[in-house]
Amino acid sequence: SNLRRWPANLYSLFDEGKNMYSSTIHVLVSAVQKLAKVVRVPEGLYLYRGLGGKLNLPPSWYKAGANGCRGLAEWGFMSTTSHREVALMYSGVREGRPQAMVLQIRAGAVDRGACIRDFSQYPQEVEYLWVPCSYIEPIDHEHLEVTEDGPVTIIPVRVNANLKTMLVEELIAQKKNIHLSAFSYVLDELSHNLQALTEEHHAMERHQADEWTGGSSIQQAVC
Repeated sequence: SNLRRWPANLYSLFDEGKNMYSSTIHVLVSAVQKLAKVVRVPEGLYLYRGLGGKLNLPPSWYKAGANGCRGLAEWGFMSTTSHREVALMYSGVREGRPQAMVLQIRAGAVDRGACIRDFSQYPQEVEYLWVPCSYIEPIDHEHLEVTEDGPVTIIPVRVNANLKTMLVEELIAQKKNIHLSAFSYVLDELSHNLQALTEEHHAMERHQADEWTGGSSIQQAVC
């Protein structure tokens, strides 16, 4: 709900509590990205996602925008499964919902989810999880399929995985570089201010009169 900002009532609870779980989300994104890179994808693997049967797809799905593309961005983690029957269960057809739909995704070498079966509460669903902000676009005509529970719209799509997400190690390195750069700037500014002080009137005399200088020159004291 934090990433999608929906449902609104649930999102407002986190927003009012001033805790959006940013660190938790970044760690999970990093873990999913790492798993996706090493997971073995069987040849010809298709993944499926049931859409619940309560919502219609947005206008951007059917009509190309100014850039000539159709589709939508999934702002949150996107759950898919390699078992078609599981996706049908989540399509809403069993509840008799009129918008029962299933996305059919061809997994690729680059664009693929992370198999989290070993970490799932429901390992039998063989879940493949995609990182947030992946883009979904239709690649073929949708068709209606009649199941024993009723009609379901099957929609062939391509999912472009968000490859710009950062690993935890990359985030830590980025923050480290930011702090080191800021510290270097402070040191340069301090050195500049000290150099300006050495050029003030009577600075040399005051330095020589100071018994704590140990006989060092004013330039050595600055450095």
